Amino acid sequence: MPSYFSVSTRARASISLRIWFAAYRSYKRIYHPFVDLGIRLAIAQLFLHSAKVQATTWHNALNLVGDKYSTNWSSPQHAGLLGSGIEFICPVFFALGLFTRATAVPMAILTLFAHTSYQTYDANLFLGAILIGYVMFGPRAISIDGLITPGLSDSAVPIFPQIIRATEQFTKHFGPPFQLTLRLWFGWSLLPLPAPTALFPVATAHHLLPSPVGILGGLMLALGLGVPVANKVLVIAAVGTQMMMGDFAGIWMILLLAQIGMLGAGRWSFDDRINAVLVDWMKPSHGTGNTDNWPRVVIVGAGFGGIARAAKLRHLPVHLTLIDRHNHHLFQPLLYQVATAGLSPADIASPIRSQFRDDPNVRVIMKTVTGIDIRQQTVQMGDDLLPFDILVLATGASHSYFGRSDWSRFAPGLKRINDATAIRAKLLSAFENAEDESNGTERDAWLTFVIVGGGPTGVELAGAIAELARFGLQEEFRRINPASAKIFLVKSGPRILPTFQDSLSARAQRSLEQLGVTVRINSRVQEIDVEGVTINGERLRAKTVL
Repeated sequence: MPSYFSVSTRARASISLRIWFAAYRSYKRIYHPFVDLGIRLAIAQLFLHSAKVQATTWHNALNLVGDKYSTNWSSPQHAGLLGSGIEFICPVFFALGLFTRATAVPMAILTLFAHTSYQTYDANLFLGAILIGYVMFGPRAISIDGLITPGLSDSAVPIFPQIIRATEQFTKHFGPPFQLTLRLWFGWSLLPLPAPTALFPVATAHHLLPSPVGILGGLMLALGLGVPVANKVLVIAAVGTQMMMGDFAGIWMILLLAQIGMLGAGRWSFDDRINAVLVDWMKPSHGTGNTDNWPRVVIVGAGFGGIARAAKLRHLPVHLTLIDRHNHHLFQPLLYQVATAGLSPADIASPIRSQFRDDPNVRVIMKTVTGIDIRQQTVQMGDDLLPFDILVLATGASHSYFGRSDWSRFAPGLKRINDATAIRAKLLSAFENAEDESNGTERDAWLTFVIVGGGPTGVELAGAIAELARFGLQEEFRRINPASAKIFLVKSGPRILPTFQDSLSARAQRSLEQLGVTVRINSRVQEIDVEGVTINGERLRAKTVL
């Protein structure tokens, strides 16, 4: 396969740009949620502080609040109470990121109403712009909305799926015009152009960002050209001036700049056009000549090894094919949580295709490989043949029954989602059968669980079953006490977790024993059947063996 340095200069540039774009997307996914959280907490603190001041000096503040939020449709006292209620309640939800768009609406109205009816102040303009941005786009991942929205969008809960779809359409149609308006408004404020001070925060903008930095930054923002770079330069310059000047309005201008960097230039900008051109140029077919000469790399298996290798090769000029029996990548370390009803299968499975949607040279096939012809260099998938130049086998491993494959009928393993759901059904059925069983001996057999193997999965599974029995099913049965269940962890070696340090193995064993798990080391399983197991010649009745 050609190395990175054996392709053309244009191809190397294309590969470098694709790597940079992928790194920048990762940077945004990690950094922007924290920027969003900081902005929300700062706004919530401001409103709550104002509410606290009014509450502690209520008699004097009531008249001031009535004048501050005076209206023709309400008395000053009622308007003041409404404003104070907004300042008390909305910031709490806003800081948590719960109903963020809805709570941002009254906060934005209150801010802009104070600006127009009480005192024109640049801080109000910046704050109002930030809040309108939250109305348009909502919060990022570190919020309750960001946590629950993906689940509610397809749920059976009434109204919420319709609300979520409506907000998505709202953002789609009104988000880009807002981004354009925001850039033009703030860019105009930075330029030495005439502007009404009631509508443009020119005083603070010129104070914190004097020319030529302000002029150049204003032009780039207004045009939507290099906004990520211009935004960061302006933030650094504004922070430096703010530290020397200490202007209160300057804080909110810096936060607005941070939000602009988070939202981006938007659809109607030079950045968007340049990005579209670069994405098209970065396609593997550009700058690399005839793609027919590219090596054909086939990876069998989309587990950790296969996905990691595909991620390394996707930026190179190769035809990459990823084959797996399923169309999802499974995070196996958390299978035990699915098996003990702690997580749903969707929580640990992610679509393979979505991970490579931006890589047109990567093809994903959901089929079962039935054979490999080394001489002809083909992968057989039933009647289909797939030629390859380089083959990567990353099919993973399976559990071992030590030559006793007949045990698999009585003691299922844990490697796939189907295994986890089957074990979950087996565990929950054991408690149900124990509840219905009148014979005490049989009931004890249903409430006895044996896990064979003291590696990480066995240890996790034993602890999870103990927690399920003692805490997860508490007070749910009438004839049995799930906490009375007996859980055995059997290991043929001298300690559990043999690949870990001795101190960690000992600590894990103590933790399991505190949960009520009986750990049996130096114990070899000799027989497994439908009624239980034989360990070191001792018969143990157990209806559930894993």
